[in-house]
Amino acid sequence: MKKILLLIVLINIFTYANSKKILIINSYSRDFEWTENQLRGIENYFYGKENIDFFYEYLDNKNIDSEEYLEQYKKIFREKYKNQTLDLIVTTDDFALSFIRDNYSLLKKVPSGINHEFPIEENVTILYEKFDIEKNLNLIKKQNSKINTIYFVADSSYSSKGLIEDVKKITDNDKRYEYIWLDEDFFKLKKELTKLKENSAIIHLIYFKDDHGVTSQYERTL
Repeated sequence: MKKILLLIVLINIFTYANSKKILIINSYSRDFEWTENQLRGIENYFYGKENIDFFYEYLDNKNIDSEEYLEQYKKIFREKYKNQTLDLIVTTDDFALSFIRDNYSLLKKVPSGINHEFPIEENVTILYEKFDIEKNLNLIKKQNSKINTIYFVADSSYSSKGLIEDVKKITDNDKRYEYIWLDEDFFKLKKELTKLKENSAIIHLIYFKDDHGVTSQYERTL
């Protein structure tokens, strides 16, 4: 499963003289550097090119992911955009993409003629981020040929699940290393990291929140 970095849904041709309306739906909050960097790139691209009105949504999936929260969010989302005709929707990362796919009907003022499922070949441009496990394993061996054990750090967040599946497709049948997945619990993880085997390496995948809901900043995990 490829991890979706950025989705652009083309909703309306830019032919009107008035300002264009762009909705950016983010999986995480803006204090997450990953989100901030993507937003800067999007904003810089449009800077000075068009008269743009930006609308921002932050699903904050790194900190909260309950069904109750999403249901309340949908109500607010529907009310905010029920009278808006949008020219472009941009989603950053997997969760925001899933949200807009599932809730596209909440955008009541979408121009007519746009298919509800917005088929990729007609209305969507996607930039993919794909973790290349093979290149990472080869790089580790190149750096130190004595390495025989690989540890993985990952959580159970939405973004992690697809990435873990991709990695395990390779490692489950690979005999070059012993592969060990470290505990998702942050405090257990800290203890395990003090007892690593000799000639081992760590691959840090994604770690936002442990299985008890304890969130962790990227730098803290490192």
